[in-house]
Amino acid sequence: MLEAQDLQAITQVMLQAMEQQKQGIVQEIKGFVAEEIAASEQRMMQRITVMVDEKIAASEQRMMQQMTVMVDEKIAASEQRMMQQMTVMVDEKIAASEQRMMQQITAMVDEKISAAEQRITKNSVAMMEAYFNPKFNLLAEGQQAIREKVEALEDLRTLSDRVDVLEVVVQTHSREIANLKRAQ
Repeated sequence: MLEAQDLQAITQVMLQAMEQQKQGIVQEIKGFVAEEIAASEQRMMQRITVMVDEKIAASEQRMMQQMTVMVDEKIAASEQRMMQQMTVMVDEKIAASEQRMMQQITAMVDEKISAAEQRITKNSVAMMEAYFNPKFNLLAEGQQAIREKVEALEDLRTLSDRVDVLEVVVQTHSREIANLKRAQ
């Protein structure tokens, strides 16, 4: 028949084994969660990169179209004015006019480009905030759900471990009671 010290030693050994088993399970869960988060972040970054590249390409194309139209309009207007002035003015007036026109066009183009860049920057920031903020919120909610599931799993594993211990103790006690009854 086992004595109390023996039972305590057996119980201690079983508790240690269950603790080691619990630690292994916790490590597995942590590893799984870390892998899932890393994979999710990688997929997210790929999607973001593709989206940003597409937005930048579309923006550049629109900018080139707008600049082409603007430059074509400015050139056409300049040519028309210069043709009218050529018939009226002497060669010196034509040269001075061309020089002034080129400076004005350059300044105007620079201003237009600067204004377009500012608008593009503002629009890009606004689009990125509108697109990414909901995605990040969804990602945070998904991570919270995973954490809750992991906590629930840990609680279930703890209860399972305790039930296993109780089963062993009940079996041991049942045997001891049966032995005591036979001994009487």
